[in-house]
Amino acid sequence: MKIETNKAVVRQFIKAINQQDFTQLDAVVSSEVVRHGSPPETYLKGLAELKEFLRGELEIFPDAYETIHFLIAEGEMVAAYLGFRGTQRGKLGPFSPSGKTLETDFMCIFRLKQARIVEVWALWDRLNALNQLGHLAINEST
Repeated sequence: MKIETNKAVVRQFIKAINQQDFTQLDAVVSSEVVRHGSPPETYLKGLAELKEFLRGELEIFPDAYETIHFLIAEGEMVAAYLGFRGTQRGKLGPFSPSGKTLETDFMCIFRLKQARIVEVWALWDRLNALNQLGHLAINEST
């Protein structure tokens, strides 16, 4: 039963992000959450930093939407294979808005305690994303 509860918490987390209603995160994310990401600048500690990061992401991709392809859970861990779709309308690091749509898959691993997310590892293909957005020219035929 705990595994299904943990998966439901992750679903609520993704739903809150898609609805752009970060107050919903208070119910499913620990105030001491830690998010590990790459590059290291995306390491976050605390719910306030996570919300700030998500708001910043929406400034870049205001129409961002995440789709759950599947969730796998064991014990206190939930692995999520997710899809992302969003149009770059804001500055992404040194890159100006491209107006192009990014469609990519990525993975997150969540650790939960007492039905709250306490740790997240986010892994995605940045090179592919920058190429799709027109910030890199990669010849896919080679």
